[in-house]
Amino acid sequence: MVPLFITLIGAVFLLQAFDAVSASFTAWAWPLLVTLIGLTKLMGGNCKCCANGAKK
Repeated sequence: MVPLFITLIGAVFLLQAFDAVSASFTAWAWPLLVTLIGLTKLMGGNCKCCANGAKK
């Protein structure tokens, strides 16, 4: 999941470099993506149903 978020952050900055999105969008989007990365890391170990790779 983290590689996906890192790719999205890179894509946002690349789109800004090509003037496909505004600087205000970039200023809004990248902190949101970093926050989502942090939340994903925090919540990653909380799923009891898939602990140790075991799926039912």
